[in-house]
Amino acid sequence: MRLSRAPEYRSCRRLLLYAELPHELPLASVVALAQADAKRLLFPRMLPGSRLTWSSVDRIEDLRPGRYGVREPAADAAVEALGPDVLVLVPGVAFDE
Repeated sequence: MRLSRAPEYRSCRRLLLYAELPHELPLASVVALAQADAKRLLFPRMLPGSRLTWSSVDRIEDLRPGRYGVREPAADAAVEALGPDVLVLVPGVAFDE
């Protein structure tokens, strides 16, 4: 997997992911890779007013349906601040230069 060779991935301690929707790129292999490399997994959680927080999740199965049906950490999950040790993987629909 190319991600495992990226210097940004190798140097990060935490990986911020999204829980994909049915039409988005599946991330099971990325989750497995990160867990094998002992990286902590962070997922966004939507707050009122369209604000996001980030919480660590040990197992994908711990995610619960949130706003718009997107799976997210439980409401009582501890919030974590982002920092230089985090690599963020963001879904995209279209890209250009």
